[in-house]
Amino acid sequence: MAAFSWRQWTAILAGAILFTSLFFINRKPPKTGASAPPNGGHSAQTLSFDSVFSQAEGQVPARLMSRINGMKAKLSAGASDVQLKLLDSIIYFYDSAGAQIPATFYIEKAAAIQNSTNIWCQAGDRYYRSAEVVNSGARDPLLQRAISCYDNSLKIDSNNVNARIGKGECIVQGAGNPMEGIMMIEGVLKKDSTNERAQVALGAFSIQSGQFAKAVSRFNRVLKLDPKYIEGYLYLAQAYENLGDKVSAISNLKKYNTFAADSAVKIQVNNYIKKLENDTNQSNNK
Repeated sequence: MAAFSWRQWTAILAGAILFTSLFFINRKPPKTGASAPPNGGHSAQTLSFDSVFSQAEGQVPARLMSRINGMKAKLSAGASDVQLKLLDSIIYFYDSAGAQIPATFYIEKAAAIQNSTNIWCQAGDRYYRSAEVVNSGARDPLLQRAISCYDNSLKIDSNNVNARIGKGECIVQGAGNPMEGIMMIEGVLKKDSTNERAQVALGAFSIQSGQFAKAVSRFNRVLKLDPKYIEGYLYLAQAYENLGDKVSAISNLKKYNTFAADSAVKIQVNNYIKKLENDTNQSNNK
């Protein structure tokens, strides 16, 4: 079974939803202070995981769902190697229909058969990334599911830093005391200050909590570690804009567009650059 890295899933989800409307546009820092959870609480009624699963599965076309159900029916009767092949196919078909949550549920099943720390971590990552883009009522069950997967990964390998960071991210995003999650991620950085995922996570949390100067420091460090992490320029643009430094925000957006491959995204970025340049010109002419 092919395992996707954290960076690959970040890129997939970013391409699918994050950049459809630039994530830094019109964002406001929370009014509740830096210690508050990034999402400021939940306004919608929390759904059960079964409800979230059913809603996600509902987007799968009937003809494809019929094929998936046929494979599900064979799961219990097959040996473990047969089950894994069926699970690979089920996951593939769900993913092809954009049903990430049901696909991840069956990655969990594969992880249980293989007892693999990496597959458990992959399932946790996918649940966490899905929780970032669903409505607030669906977030909690996905975050809790992600934490369960990360815990299973850590039971097999307590040194799996990606599982540790992922669990910390879930806690910060609403599945516990945010400081507990931040300390968990900072613990990783104490052992390895070059861990890119940990630096990105803390940088993103700095933006969400309105600590924009800290975010600038984090993402400049990330780009030194990995100049190919071009999303870092978007985070920097957001942080600089909120600091009132539109010139630096524009500079980082232009850097992003130098590397971006998606033409639709580049158009959105260029439009936002023009907006910032107009704002800057109007401010200078006053």
